[in-house]
Amino acid sequence: MKTLLLVATLFMSTALFAQEETEERVLDIQISAQGTSITAIVTEDNNENVLKLDSKKDGKLFMVYSNAKNEPTLTRKYILLNSKDEEIPIFFTGRIIGNLSASLKDLFSKTKVGETYRLFTIATPTDPKEAATVKVRKFLLTKIQIQ
Repeated sequence: MKTLLLVATLFMSTALFAQEETEERVLDIQISAQGTSITAIVTEDNNENVLKLDSKKDGKLFMVYSNAKNEPTLTRKYILLNSKDEEIPIFFTGRIIGNLSASLKDLFSKTKVGETYRLFTIATPTDPKEAATVKVRKFLLTKIQIQ
């Protein structure tokens, strides 16, 4: 009986610690393409993140943001910039809130092999009055190298 109680206590404490760790990381975006995945923190510049894409392979660039449903008063936008800070128009689609994808074929048609691009996120309030008064900051999610 004591053994069963000890095992149950250990199981519960492990579950609680796992839950706390998950709650701290709710601001993560999972970015993946061509079998590679990167985790980016939404509120930080992720300078160390580099996603290398092979321009000879097809597929999609996926982004999963599990905290999207908890941001009903924000509009989150994703932009791709080149080295001159010019925006590369990439069309992201998704049917499920927080899950987006873009065609790599589309991305490769607008980028150059050997170049490095930067993927940013920007969150703005959905209320136009509030959006006009808030200073919006873009956060680097990852650098994307086209090979």
